[in-house]
Amino acid sequence: MESLDDGEKAALALAASLAADLVLMDDRDGVRIARNKGVRVIGTLRVLQLDARSGLLDLGDASNALSGRISAIGRRSWMNCSIKTSTGEGRF
Repeated sequence: MESLDDGEKAALALAASLAADLVLMDDRDGVRIARNKGVRVIGTLRVLQLDARSGLLDLGDASNALSGRISAIGRRSWMNCSIKTSTGEGRF
């Protein structure tokens, strides 16, 4: 777990201590390590997709909220993502 930052390490430690069914994580190394340990992982975009499908959020509102919180480097990769919902496709 040397390649993980403190947040991913803490998330995996908490998941293990709680015997959690699922952990929210986007870091590639963290996801790989979690899966190797048998922990199921869900990413932020998947959570947004599920929430949009269930009508809990509007993709436009989510995009606006996220754009103010994502670093310039992260924004480039997020802005290239799109997710399909039951009502169509939303771009971030």
